[in-house]
Amino acid sequence: MAERILILGASDRGKTYTAHQLAREAARTHKVVLVDADTGQSELGPPGTVSWAWMTPEGPQRGGTRFVGALSPASAALEQVVALLEVVRQAESAGVGLLFVDTPGYVQGPGARRFLAALVQAIPPSRILVLEREGELGSLPAMLATLSGAELTPLPVADAVLRKSPSVRATRRLTRLARALEDATEHQVSLEELTTLGTILGTGTPIAPHLARWAGTALHLSAVYGEISESTLTLFVVETLRSGWESLVGPVLDHFGVARVRALSLTTLEGTYLGLHDETRRFLGIGRFLGFDPETQRLKLSTAVSVDRLTLLTFGRFRVAANGQFLGELKPGEV
Repeated sequence: MAERILILGASDRGKTYTAHQLAREAARTHKVVLVDADTGQSELGPPGTVSWAWMTPEGPQRGGTRFVGALSPASAALEQVVALLEVVRQAESAGVGLLFVDTPGYVQGPGARRFLAALVQAIPPSRILVLEREGELGSLPAMLATLSGAELTPLPVADAVLRKSPSVRATRRLTRLARALEDATEHQVSLEELTTLGTILGTGTPIAPHLARWAGTALHLSAVYGEISESTLTLFVVETLRSGWESLVGPVLDHFGVARVRALSLTTLEGTYLGLHDETRRFLGIGRFLGFDPETQRLKLSTAVSVDRLTLLTFGRFRVAANGQFLGELKPGEV
């Protein structure tokens, strides 16, 4: 196992600069990997991913990526810890000797403490480099050291490190999202040939298209696709859901013999950030969900990578425009 060094600090404390400088210097005498776990302000991979790279004295050489689909651990803490664990295992299986982990600036509040506690227990570091001003992290470093057995090393925050405004961060993220989506084209893929994660879509047994349309008509919804799973009929509609349809479910429940009917809007899902993977779960690239074609009963998505080897489609937690503009996070129950 490689020696693992975790870099901890709030946003705008110079973590990424410190990680790159230390990793490049160490690469003169060691086999070094840098792990970028800051999904919101990623350097090594697209936003919403955890990536690793071999480091040389000249800079990083891309290694691998795992899709998380969120811009902060607050939205997907479990997924981010799992992705980070997979990245570390992948890097260590390649024979790395020294591994630096650049963490996100998510350090305040109970959620952040739970996330970081899970992180250091999943990939226990031997050393934690702490970048902070005037003890702002409180008892957090000591707690993480206790959980992981790591040695704490405080580092000063350079006076030249300034806080970035929210608009600067958003602009930087937009640029990287736009770059990742550049040259994307539309594709149609069959749900029957895919495994889906992060969404209800594709997790049940499909019903006949005419039955989906009938159920939608009975509920005053424009349903184009339906699935049954665990005594629940899920209808996917091409409109924003209107209130009142729930009172009409009686005949639909009886016809399908289910206990519950649920409706999800495909319109609401348009633009959802996607992670594309092959049969070995290797990350192929990112994409956007465009909708569902009722004629072909196939998903529509846009991506700049080939979909020939696509077998696993992971839905992220936010929506994005074709130009990289952030369109907002998905709410619970929308996906």
